[in-house]
Amino acid sequence: MSTEQEKEEVVFTWANNISMPRDLPFGFAIAKYKVISETSELGTPVHIYYFNDEEEQTGDRLEVARDAVDFCEELFGVCPFEKVAIAHISPNTTMPAFWGVSLPTLILLSDVFLKLRFLLISIMTQWEARWEDLWS
Repeated sequence: MSTEQEKEEVVFTWANNISMPRDLPFGFAIAKYKVISETSELGTPVHIYYFNDEEEQTGDRLEVARDAVDFCEELFGVCPFEKVAIAHISPNTTMPAFWGVSLPTLILLSDVFLKLRFLLISIMTQWEARWEDLWS
């Protein structure tokens, strides 16, 4: 990801060169995000992109996300991608958004799915190609 900053606005450009078949070929989120980051025990960066009014719960989300990456790396091996990033998405609607997708390096979760119990499941999908190893 690259970052360009002009005065008070920051533009993030997200790119990856991973060719892995997925149900959804791409995903993106556009918002005025803030980001906090930590690193797993094996060195995988873990990022949470959040909105201004979510600072209090974002620390808990990052801790759970980092612990989930540590757990998955213990179970499946080092993360197959250079990072794990989770972005909160909030569609412009009055209806609850039941939406979430896990793409290589980027997990997009709406309000309904951005609960601590869903973070582990979403993060585990980063190792999806290795799931058959668990069951064999």
